[in-house]
Amino acid sequence: MKNRFISIISWVLLVSVIFAPPVVSAAGIPGDLDGDDVVSDDELTDAIIPYMEVKYLGSESDCLDLGELSLAAHNCMHIPYGTVIIPVSSPGNLLQGNILNKGGAPTASLMYEGLITRNSYDGVYDNWLAEDWDVSADATVWTFTLPEDATWHDGVPVTSEDVQFTHDYIKSNGLWISSVLRSVDHVECPDEHTVEYHLKEPYLMFKDAISHCPGVCVIPKHIWQNVADPPNHWQDPDLIGCGPFAYENRVSDQSLLMEANQDYHGNVPPYVDKVVLTVIKNMDSKILALKSGEVDVVGDLTAATAESLSGRENIAVYSIPDTRGIELSYNTQTYPANITGFRQAMRHAVDRDTIVSLVFGGATPHPQRPRS
Repeated sequence: MKNRFISIISWVLLVSVIFAPPVVSAAGIPGDLDGDDVVSDDELTDAIIPYMEVKYLGSESDCLDLGELSLAAHNCMHIPYGTVIIPVSSPGNLLQGNILNKGGAPTASLMYEGLITRNSYDGVYDNWLAEDWDVSADATVWTFTLPEDATWHDGVPVTSEDVQFTHDYIKSNGLWISSVLRSVDHVECPDEHTVEYHLKEPYLMFKDAISHCPGVCVIPKHIWQNVADPPNHWQDPDLIGCGPFAYENRVSDQSLLMEANQDYHGNVPPYVDKVVLTVIKNMDSKILALKSGEVDVVGDLTAATAESLSGRENIAVYSIPDTRGIELSYNTQTYPANITGFRQAMRHAVDRDTIVSLVFGGATPHPQRPRS
């Protein structure tokens, strides 16, 4: 699988995007006809010709506007373009300086990466930091291959020792995310770009455990090995990761600015130059900011709000798979939940269609990935 930068905003269920100026969204990239998130030379040509015919020959055919064409050209040339402003609900959504305080790397992390990430659209797993992976026949050894050109934001190469250090550091300090790694006995580094997780017993769902909710991020050994303070208290002033965006600056508890990592190792480089997270605490204010063009995307909309925005000029509403889940669990040690037949009966009794209708206003819960 290819790295998908587009997944950076796929944590929401319903997304509204305003295209003034054009921005990247879950809808894809202007000019990208085959859906691979990259505008090829041929695709750019196919976009330019209709624009020229409309602009200079008076043709009435459909074409990209100038802003969309500029975005397509920047993507084709691998030059980041434009700024995306995303509202968040609280200062806690602005990474403070310690990724481990967030538990790990969420699926939408921009500055930090785990080894792999779960693709909510296709139900598969995508490369993240790892460019490839394999599992032994008995599912006890998971091998991940790192790209040779990956570097941390400060220019230091990313190696398998960083991955091994991350595992050992999380466990030795008793961080809560260590529970995700409880199945791991130890980690080995056969070479600089190969890392092996040796499990205590077969575990086919290991990639699921490390890939999301929130996912085990990889931290730079050359920085964290020198931390004298307790890891939960220490703050990295530069937020050094290896993701598609690097920390630029922040304004107290108001906003966080990230800039495209020009040396990003992924197959699909960042096609947005800057991402701004800005604190807007209530949904009504977020919607007003979207309508006025102050922000470019708003997520977690109710079905009613999404319906009210649908059809408005310059606003597009999309329903996309959420990366979060709500779980109904049973205590199988107590009666009657300890009876298999009871649990099966309860499962059959749940009217999923009615739940979808009430919660999502009849919207399709698992739509096809939208494209522009």
